[in-house]
Amino acid sequence: MSQIEPLASIIKEAMRIEEDGLLASETHLAEARRWTRLHLMLGIPATIAAALAGVSAVANAAIVAVALAVTSAISSGLLTFLNPKENAVPHAAAAAQFKQLYNRARILREVDAQVEPIESLISIVKDLDAQRAKLFASVPVCAVASQHSARSAINSGDVGYDVDQWQKETDAEVRKRVVDILESKRNRR
Repeated sequence: MSQIEPLASIIKEAMRIEEDGLLASETHLAEARRWTRLHLMLGIPATIAAALAGVSAVANAAIVAVALAVTSAISSGLLTFLNPKENAVPHAAAAAQFKQLYNRARILREVDAQVEPIESLISIVKDLDAQRAKLFASVPVCAVASQHSARSAINSGDVGYDVDQWQKETDAEVRKRVVDILESKRNRR
C-alpha cells in the first residue's frame, strides 16, 4: 500500500479536527460574550436604579423611589440567579482550549505532515482526536444562537487567518497535496 492513502486520511482527519476546533472555539467565544453582555445589561441598570431610588427617597418622591427600588431588586435578583459573570468564565476557557486544538491540528496538516513519518502522524492525529473528545465531554453547553453566530462569523471570513482564508479542500486537492509532500520527501533523500 502506498503512503498516499494513509497520509490523505491523516490530513483529512486533521482538517475535521481543525473545523471542530474552530467552530467550537468561536461558539464558546460567542457564548462568553453573550453572558458578559447580559451581566452588563442587568448590572448597570440595577446600579443606576438603586442609586436613583436612594436619591428619590431623600427627595420625597416615594412613588419614583419605590419603582426604582423594585427595578433594582429585580435586576439584582436576576444577576444573582443567572450569575452571568461566572457563566462567561468557563466558555472563555473552552474557547481558548478549542482554539489551541485548532492550531495543533493546523500545524499537523501544514507542517508535521511534510516532515514526520506516517507512524508519528497517526499517533499525533489520534492524540488530537482524544483531546477533542475530552474537550467536548467537559465543556458547558452553548445556546443555539451562539452556534449560529459562530458559523456566520466563520462563513463570512471574519474568523481565521488572513494568510489562508479558511477554506475546505476537496479530496482531489488533499490527494495532490499529499503527492506533493511525498515527492518532496523523496527528493530530499
